[in-house]
Amino acid sequence: MELIERYVQQVGRFLPGRDRDDIKNELRSLLQDKLDDRVAGSASADASEDDASEDDVVALLKERGSPRKVAASYSGERYLVGPELYPQLMQVLRTGLVVYVIVHVALLALGSTVITIPSLIESALSFLGSIPGFFGAVVIVFAILERQDVKLKELESDWDPHSLPAIDEPGRFDLVSLFVGLAFNMIFLSFALHFWRLGGVPLVANPMSEVMILPLSRRLLFAAAGLVTLQIVTDLYVFLQRRWQVSTRVVRTLLDATAAFPIYYLLLEVASGLVGRVAPVENLLPLARQGLKGGLILVVAITLIDGAVKVYKSMPRR
Repeated sequence: MELIERYVQQVGRFLPGRDRDDIKNELRSLLQDKLDDRVAGSASADASEDDASEDDVVALLKERGSPRKVAASYSGERYLVGPELYPQLMQVLRTGLVVYVIVHVALLALGSTVITIPSLIESALSFLGSIPGFFGAVVIVFAILERQDVKLKELESDWDPHSLPAIDEPGRFDLVSLFVGLAFNMIFLSFALHFWRLGGVPLVANPMSEVMILPLSRRLLFAAAGLVTLQIVTDLYVFLQRRWQVSTRVVRTLLDATAAFPIYYLLLEVASGLVGRVAPVENLLPLARQGLKGGLILVVAITLIDGAVKVYKSMPRR
């Protein structure tokens, strides 16, 4: 039955790659045999898995335990943090990372106005580089708890087989892509807040000249920073939920498409400001506007189409 296959697939995600396929086949066969015995014992001798109800399958899977516990029984004691503490470890890492990012965004918003672009980039890269240190510190603490045989509150005491994700996992997120997008948004937010404090983009014609500020609309900078902040919040929510939902896909798509507009108008202001300072190329301004407008239409169209496809894939199948 599908529920058994979903259970087997979920167990496999907690198993080492080398033995995963063999253990999954063994577990699948064991569950099917147990189900046949259960149905045969409660009905006729020729009963088969096809005669089993969903309640029979749910009862069988509850007897076996949650996928994580079953995987631990096959894997043995080979973990830095054992299966008893692993769920709490992951919960602390997810919650701690969200708090970590929120605090950093708040520090960016309250930062000094004398921040320079090189120091801004260094700050953003330093933040990204410090994340592994945060993860390492948490893991070390839990490794010590493991060696001291500390037992924390069970998180899966009320485990329900119906909570198993679908086999094809339409809502599963790519952790690497999520963090790359998060890093890009953090850097963009750093620049947007910095330019908002300055009132524009600093320009240096040559090393000997003074820094000039190319004015930009503070409202547009604030709008761009606000939309990027909402994108970060959405990504953090998905990270906590460990999967994309139809609602989060729709919200993220709308945010991506909307964010393109203030960026488009900011680029127009930059282009107009640069052309205004260089009179011989004033005839390039209409061409720049047309190019930026075409880019805006293309970006919004691609974003909406890609988002619509992802929303469709995230919809539950019957």
